[in-house]
Amino acid sequence: FLSWVDDAMQSGELSAEDAMGAAPEDIRGWVAKYAEPLSNRIWRAGPDGKLLAKTGAAAMNEYIGLMLYVSEAFPNRLGRAMVVSGGQTAPSALQGVLDAVHERSDWTIDLPDHVRDDFWVPIEKASQIQGATVVAKDRNGMKLRPFRRKIVIRR
Repeated sequence: FLSWVDDAMQSGELSAEDAMGAAPEDIRGWVAKYAEPLSNRIWRAGPDGKLLAKTGAAAMNEYIGLMLYVSEAFPNRLGRAMVVSGGQTAPSALQGVLDAVHERSDWTIDLPDHVRDDFWVPIEKASQIQGATVVAKDRNGMKLRPFRRKIVIRR
């Protein structure tokens, strides 16, 4: 939630008054310290399905990171992922992400500033990729190496 508040404060859509008096730099600092590391892990390596199936703080952080990642990489798919997940568990959330993303046949991803190296996408097959090259594939997606900040993928 604070990631969205941070984005809105950075763009000028919200002010400190809208955030109960919190200064923009305080919100930015909290997001950088607590939220971005969770989504960065998913950007770098993709979600750990075995960890998502567990309970505890690490499993919850993996789930939160996955949802933050989707909100950054595929913002118009986050709500749909929650609808099609088919359950209320973290593994079902991962399946919802995969299903929601695969409902489309083309994607445009604007890489956040913090993504500089290889990154994961929940897309298994692509006929055309612009702005990146494939460096690895697995059953939940592929890892790409960007050479542009805007990535276009078509199936």
